[in-house]
Amino acid sequence: MPLVSKDGSTLAATFATGGSAGPFGSVDLGTTQINTIGSYFANGMLTAIVPDGSLAVMNTADEHMQLIDAKTGGGIPSALDALSEVCDPVFSPDGTLFALATNCGNAGTTFVLEFSSSDLVIYDFVEATGVFSNPRTLVTTGAAGQSAFAFPSFSPDSKWLFFQGGNYSRAKYGTNQHGSDDLYVVSTQGGTPISLDRTNAAGVTFADNLHLNYAPTVNPIAAGGYIWVVFTSPRNYGNVMVAPNPAQPAPLDTTYSNHKQLWVAAIDQSIGAVDPSHPAFWMPGQDETTANMFGYWTLAPCKATPSDGGAPATCATGFECCSGFCRNLGQGLVCVNNPGGCSQLGEMCTANTDCCGAGPSVGCVAGVCQNTVQ
Repeated sequence: MPLVSKDGSTLAATFATGGSAGPFGSVDLGTTQINTIGSYFANGMLTAIVPDGSLAVMNTADEHMQLIDAKTGGGIPSALDALSEVCDPVFSPDGTLFALATNCGNAGTTFVLEFSSSDLVIYDFVEATGVFSNPRTLVTTGAAGQSAFAFPSFSPDSKWLFFQGGNYSRAKYGTNQHGSDDLYVVSTQGGTPISLDRTNAAGVTFADNLHLNYAPTVNPIAAGGYIWVVFTSPRNYGNVMVAPNPAQPAPLDTTYSNHKQLWVAAIDQSIGAVDPSHPAFWMPGQDETTANMFGYWTLAPCKATPSDGGAPATCATGFECCSGFCRNLGQGLVCVNNPGGCSQLGEMCTANTDCCGAGPSVGCVAGVCQNTVQ
């Protein structure tokens, strides 16, 4: 499955070689040229990539992981080499954390996509050295009455981890079986997972549509004071996509009657001890007659600030620019070098005090000045 680095520079994926597994590869999205395709005999299925696209992790079909140079495809020795029964890797938007599912178990088998029990673990990560350290378990089998935790994804400020929790990692498996799953969030400092009840169930009117929430992915940039999550669900969509009642081929099994579709939910940026989520909406533009799954958010490749007197690139906000700054110099908004002074909303920052109007409602989130309350 492909995904793109936070800065929009690099697409990483595993390429199938006749089955569903194969070598790691990456594409430079600025030039649309392939950077590398690794060994044909690799058994990769899932990937994770650091924010600037320089490093990646390949997760193999038999539940192992390897740190990889995303530009050359070469393996890099790391603490991941000693791990087994590990699934679903992901880096945080600030590049300092790495999360994964561990102890992925399924009746003695080891297939990265299918497991009925697991734990969620987080590591500290230093990109400059490729060092993973300080592993700690955030969620363990049995938490919140669930056994399998999958598809972790970090909030834009890297302080929270969203994930899928239930009795099985996969939406459909075996013969007329499906995972009964919902979406949760937990602090990266640890604590009790919070069920995203409104996203999971608000507006769901049929019992066979409940607990069909899979594979959340978080937008690395907060917008409008909200964190935005896209996830997969075969739930009914109004009167456009409605499973028979009872659904076929098995009674009350919507996963075999509807196609998977992408749904989006807003999450309050200020997360406390209660459900911060809002009802999900169907993402417009999908073909409801085909399956759509595993949505990923990313930014477009950044726009350069010309230093040779050429025409400046137009922009709408600072994070579109490689410099991190977008200003109106008299001819509309364009990418500029650091103009000095405080950073406006959408522009680059390293601390809350860098932002114009910093205070309870404005701060530096994941390197960008943003509204912090909705």
